[in-house]
Amino acid sequence: MTKFRIKSTKLLVLTIGLLLIVSLALILFENSVATSAFASESEVSAFEAKRYSNAKIEEDFDDSSIIVVMDRTQGGINKIHADSFFGNFARTAINDLTFVDGDISSKRYLDVDNFRQILEIKLPENSKENVLSVIRELEKIDGVYYAGPNYLGQAGAVPRNSQYNLQWGVDGTSGTVGINAQAAWDITTGSRDVRVAVIDTGIVAHQNLNANLVAGWNFVNGTNDATDTDGHGTHIAGIIGGVEGNIAGSTNIVGVNWNVSLIPLKISNTVTGWQTSRVVSAITWARNQNVPIINFSGWNFGSADLSSAIGAYTGLFVCIAGNGNGTNINPGQSPNYPGSHTFAHQITVGSLDSNGTIRSTSNVGSTAVHLFAPGGSIWSTIPGNTYGYMSGTSMAAPHVAGVAALLLSVNPTLTPAQMKAAILDNVDTSSALSSNCSTGGRLNAVRAVNAALFDVSTSGVLTVRSGAILPGTLVIPANLHGRTVTQIASYAFANQTSLTSIALPDTLTTIGNNAFQNCTNLTSINIPAGITQIGTGAFSGCVNLHIIGRFNINANVNTRWDLSQATFNSVSNGVLTTNCEATAHHGAGQVVSVIPGATYTVSFNLLSLGAGSAAWVVVYQDLGNSPLQSPHRFTALTAHSFTFTAANNRALIAFSSEAGLGAQFSNIQITRTL
Repeated sequence: MTKFRIKSTKLLVLTIGLLLIVSLALILFENSVATSAFASESEVSAFEAKRYSNAKIEEDFDDSSIIVVMDRTQGGINKIHADSFFGNFARTAINDLTFVDGDISSKRYLDVDNFRQILEIKLPENSKENVLSVIRELEKIDGVYYAGPNYLGQAGAVPRNSQYNLQWGVDGTSGTVGINAQAAWDITTGSRDVRVAVIDTGIVAHQNLNANLVAGWNFVNGTNDATDTDGHGTHIAGIIGGVEGNIAGSTNIVGVNWNVSLIPLKISNTVTGWQTSRVVSAITWARNQNVPIINFSGWNFGSADLSSAIGAYTGLFVCIAGNGNGTNINPGQSPNYPGSHTFAHQITVGSLDSNGTIRSTSNVGSTAVHLFAPGGSIWSTIPGNTYGYMSGTSMAAPHVAGVAALLLSVNPTLTPAQMKAAILDNVDTSSALSSNCSTGGRLNAVRAVNAALFDVSTSGVLTVRSGAILPGTLVIPANLHGRTVTQIASYAFANQTSLTSIALPDTLTTIGNNAFQNCTNLTSINIPAGITQIGTGAFSGCVNLHIIGRFNINANVNTRWDLSQATFNSVSNGVLTTNCEATAHHGAGQVVSVIPGATYTVSFNLLSLGAGSAAWVVVYQDLGNSPLQSPHRFTALTAHSFTFTAANNRALIAFSSEAGLGAQFSNIQITRTL
């Protein structure tokens, strides 16, 4: 009996011990799970170097909230932090300003590698002293990269009532310096497939905006009603995308884009008191919605808080230099944010008056400011279906954002870096701007749009950019990205069936093989006098090409020059020298697209003949060996002409010399006789 009791006692003790071990294990496991849900902030030791706030109580910031930027090792996309992590101070809410909704992989403008989580901590009392005290406590916590006030920035507009050259910024009125928008509109007037977020005071319904206005968000009261009650955001919207058309009343406007989708992201009811937290939330909203362009006409913000939000957004961020009366905002001088940030996808814009000089209120900076744009007395939309003038860098930035939208309308595949390069590499330079911005120039809309369509190599070879949508009538620029266009690349415009008319620059010397192959609707193109080579098949398949331009070649070989198939060489001054023998289908020839049944005139000057020679000009049907009419023989050194009637849609005009003794022709033209 005693042995049995001893064994029973031992078994009971063993059982209790096992239960204690299992219970302890479960407790540890549950703690582990709970901790992992908040991703154990205390386990990480390789923290980033902190950024400390130097906020002073006299600065303009919200008295009941704080902005916290998490260390990359501690923060994360949509990460939930244990409430105890932030200490024991009183708080009413912690809001994730950088929350990513939906599938992360679908966010085209989210830079995961540079993402920093940004939080807003709401405090129960209205006290700037308390804000600064809590910031000091937060700065002591490992895993907090930065803690600072919720600064109140401001807009960059200076309203005026004076009348001054309606819309000089986009129209380039005589005596003023605009952005050359009219020439850009010959190429594109925009597309409603392109979205631009306007982070501002909202946008009001307006006769000049309604067709381009789409839904946005109100970060002041958390609704989708982003109606503007101030006027600043509405004025900016009109600059970017005022609708062109017959609108009631004589005082209306047109934006840089006639067609665009304007997204109002309202962060304030006035032009002052712009909370950092709302700006961060608006940038996050645009990023989550894959909006490719943001216009932000605000300044006087802190450096670290907006920096993280802008850095995680990879679309084009257009902002202002600010209105500090000529302050140099370069790093190391008097930086002002966000304008002084150096992100690769950011453009900072200064303000010009209508004579092309820097507006006295505009900040400058040889590295911080990228370019200048119209910002003085800009006429645009304001609430009440009416219009008014405003001035400031706030008005300059939307000109740039508007041009960026034009670029996407002609080439939706452009990256933010390509948009930025197209704008900055094609400014109008000015000595007055050279030391005040990085490009030394002002915005030029048509050059930027051309840069979205074309690229030019360092050797002057022009190609069509991938994704470019070409208009029907096209003027090829002589200069692009600071380079002179001298050659059209092989296959550059091949199969571009939208083309109907092309003007080539006088700087051009070479058209590559198959350059315009199968441009089936092309009816008109000029051949500049400086052309020295046209490649094989350059115009093959251009069945409707009726006007080629001047005949300006030299051939010293027994082959025909054929715009569709052959190559040629030329001498200067447009003189054709040929030693081709006047036999069937020999000669320096030009194939032209013609209209069956139409009459054409061939004219030229006969400059010289070899001893005992004569000049022969023969018109062949298409590329066959059968002449359309009897060959023409000339011996007088003078001007000559004759006519022929086209039999089908192409004709070959061949120039040769009798017995191959040589002849020289100049000023050769083939024109339709009307």
